[in-house]
Amino acid sequence: MDEKGFAMGVIKSRPVVINVKNKRRFRMEPGNRDWVTVIECISPSGVSLAPFVVFRGAAHMDTWYQAGVPIGWRFSVSDKGWTDNDLGYRWLIQHFDPLTRPTISPNEWRSIMVDGHNSHITLEFQQFCFANRILIIQLPEHTTHWTQPLDVGVFGPLGHYYSEEVTEACDTTLGLPINKRQFIQLYNDARVFGFSEDNVRNAWAGAGMWPMDAEKVLSKLPPESPEPEMPTTPERPPKQPYDKTPTTRSQLHENMDIVLNRQLEWTPTTRMRLEKSAKATEKAMTTIELLNRRNEALEEALKEKKSRRQRGHRIMGVGRVITSELAMRAGARAAAREAATTALTAENAEKAVTKRPRGTRATNGAIEQALQPYCSVFQL
Repeated sequence: MDEKGFAMGVIKSRPVVINVKNKRRFRMEPGNRDWVTVIECISPSGVSLAPFVVFRGAAHMDTWYQAGVPIGWRFSVSDKGWTDNDLGYRWLIQHFDPLTRPTISPNEWRSIMVDGHNSHITLEFQQFCFANRILIIQLPEHTTHWTQPLDVGVFGPLGHYYSEEVTEACDTTLGLPINKRQFIQLYNDARVFGFSEDNVRNAWAGAGMWPMDAEKVLSKLPPESPEPEMPTTPERPPKQPYDKTPTTRSQLHENMDIVLNRQLEWTPTTRMRLEKSAKATEKAMTTIELLNRRNEALEEALKEKKSRRQRGHRIMGVGRVITSELAMRAGARAAAREAATTALTAENAEKAVTKRPRGTRATNGAIEQALQPYCSVFQL
């Protein structure tokens, strides 16, 4: 088992075809970096357990699951969208254990391969494993990029396919941010290709775990080399006052005064170039300062806009972890609430159109009857 983190709206770079005259090379992406962590687990037979998704938030919102949830998934929340010791333990007892518990031979041992993350080696985690005949296999530190099958052959293709899904969604929605509801659908589509049985089996074989092949890892170790002799570097002369890089306009003026007034034989051309360079630098620093202030103002405005945005309803009576069944029921309630709101809005709009404006006493027919004599005169 291992974790994979995603910034929901960030895509990977790839080659694109553009006009050769266009000097600005860019791709559109949603850009929102709301963090999501997914705990995955695979076996050498090519089977993978349903994912355990950790969203950033304080509580579950029913609108997250409004578009539907794949069966068997579990969802949780944390302050930053990361896993912690409590979530690692909950994944073990609420997800891994019931899905892998042997049915024919209850006393049969199971094994779980983990890295050295704190959430995998807590005391309660180990006690539960020993009490339920689960053997913990801890990989050596700083070797998981070679020995962890998920890192070797699954998470790479998964990230690629997820980036492709986000790119396609971005082209459809014109760059709107990816929310949690969309993430579930996009990740599920990418997971179909990233967690194929061939990828899973090849990942175990590439890590040398199944079939067992130690050379798959040992061959990647760098050869031992003698320690190189440290070269002796000459001592640098102490920095002069004008050698320091200015960070403010006042420091820039001070350094330029030192440079121009120093007892050196500056030619008029050199002095003119220095003064022009100082002016250009001051102009650039002023622009940067103004942009920083504008950026801070925009960030505050964005925070205010987000705080006023209508939010969904909390799913009451649940803990940090919920099942896919509970998520689907909450999503159905959110969809029904949205449909009722839409119908009410349409009904109010129809009433506003059909309602006669105030002060209108005569109907259209009465107005035509009153103007009929004048119309006949004009016809003559």
